[in-house]
Amino acid sequence: MFSIIREAIEQRKPVYVLTGDEEFLVRQFISSLKELIPPAERQFNFVVLTAEDVSGQQAVNQARTLPMFGKQKIVVVYSGHKWQEDDWKAIMNYSVNPAKHSILAVEAIGPNKNFRRRFSKIEKDLAKLGVLVKFDKLKPNAFIGLLADYCKNTGIHIDESGLETLAELSNLSLESAVNEIEKLKISYPDRHKFTEKDILNIAGIDREYNIFEFIDAVANRKSNLIARIGRNLSRQINVNLFQLITMLHKLMLYADTGRKYGTNAKRLQSVFQFSWWWANQTTKVIENYSEEEVNRIIALLYEYNKKGVGIKSGFSTQEELLEELALELSIIAGKLVAQK
Repeated sequence: MFSIIREAIEQRKPVYVLTGDEEFLVRQFISSLKELIPPAERQFNFVVLTAEDVSGQQAVNQARTLPMFGKQKIVVVYSGHKWQEDDWKAIMNYSVNPAKHSILAVEAIGPNKNFRRRFSKIEKDLAKLGVLVKFDKLKPNAFIGLLADYCKNTGIHIDESGLETLAELSNLSLESAVNEIEKLKISYPDRHKFTEKDILNIAGIDREYNIFEFIDAVANRKSNLIARIGRNLSRQINVNLFQLITMLHKLMLYADTGRKYGTNAKRLQSVFQFSWWWANQTTKVIENYSEEEVNRIIALLYEYNKKGVGIKSGFSTQEELLEELALELSIIAGKLVAQK
C-alpha cells in the first residue's frame, strides 16, 4: 500500500469521494478499503455499486443499512461522474450526518473536460466537507518517491537509477510502473534487490518477446502474434516453460471463476485483489474466449506441464515444448477468426 493511501484511510472518514488524474491510486485506495473488512464478511459487508444503476440517495440508503455478521460495512460506487447535481447533494447531506458503521466511497474520475468543468463546483463543496481525496498527476520527483515507497511496502528495493529508468519507460504512469515491478517480482521470485539492468531486461530491450507480451497476445486472441512470440521465446536463453504455464494457468482460472462477475476490470480487481495488469488480462480472456475454450486451454496447460516434467527422461526439450505449446494456443485463438 502507498503511504499516502494508508494515511488517508487511517483517518477512517465515513465518506470518501475519490477523484483526480491518477486513476491507479484511486483503484489502489478502493482495494485498500476492502482490506478493512475480514475476508469471511466481504460477501455481505463490501458492497460494489455503479452510478449507472443507483442514485446518490440509493447509495446513501445502502450505507445506512446495518452490516451483516460484522461491525463495519463499506459501500463503493463506481462511475460517480455520471451522477447529476441532486445525486451529489444526497452524498453531501449524508456526509454531515453519516452512519457510524459504514464507509461510503465514491469514485468520480471524469473521462473528459466537460465532466471536470461541471464537477468543479461540487468538488469545492466536497472539499469544504473534508470528504474529497484528489490524486493529481505526479511530477517526476514525487513519482519516483512514490515508487520507492511502494517498493518498500512490498518488500523490495530498486536502486535510484533503476527507479529513474522505470519512471522514464512508464512515461510517469504509476499503473505502468507498478505493472513492471510486478513483472520483476514474478520473474525473479527469490530476489528482493533490483538494478537498472533488471528494469531494462523486463521493460526495455526485447520487450516484444517476453512472457508478459506472450500472455497479452493470448488474452487478446492474436493468433499470429502468439506463434511469433512463442517461437522467439523458445530461442531465448533462460526460457522458463513452467513459469509461462503457471502464469497462463492462473489467468485462465481467474477467467473461468470471474466470468460470473462480468467484464468490468475494476470489479474483477476488487473481487480477486490482484494487480491491474491481471485484471485487464482476465477481462480480455472473458471477452475473447468462451467457457469451453478456456477449459480447453486449461487442459492443454496440464498436458504440457506433464510433458515438461518428462524432459529429464529424454523427451522434448523445454524450448521445443514451448514453441509447440505456442502453436497449439495460436490454433485455438485462430479458430474465432475463421468462425467470424
